[in-house]
Amino acid sequence: MRGREKLERYAVIHSNLGSRHITCSPLHHISEDGQSASGKATTVFILVTRSGYRVAVAAEYHDELVKVDGSWLFQCRRGVIAKLPNDPNFPILTADPNTRDQLSLLEDAWKDLGELISD
Repeated sequence: MRGREKLERYAVIHSNLGSRHITCSPLHHISEDGQSASGKATTVFILVTRSGYRVAVAAEYHDELVKVDGSWLFQCRRGVIAKLPNDPNFPILTADPNTRDQLSLLEDAWKDLGELISD
């Protein structure tokens, strides 16, 4: 997603689902001129279901940051969802019937608000 308005709309959808998005273990390297950085962080996305809390997504973020007026801002953050090591093509996001509907709502919002980023 590009822009604060779209990010805010997506965050509201997350909040309405009762989700928690936990990002940890960031490791970023600052450029020599101190104006940009790149790195990775781990994220876990938890959903509240009638069956209890469920880890719905585990992923790694790949970040590019820039310094603007003394503050670090994301220029780009790409998420790479963890896959089954022995079956990387398995549709892990839709495997759990307890989270499938909630993740479908997020996927629909992403399709509406997101933009395809090419490498």
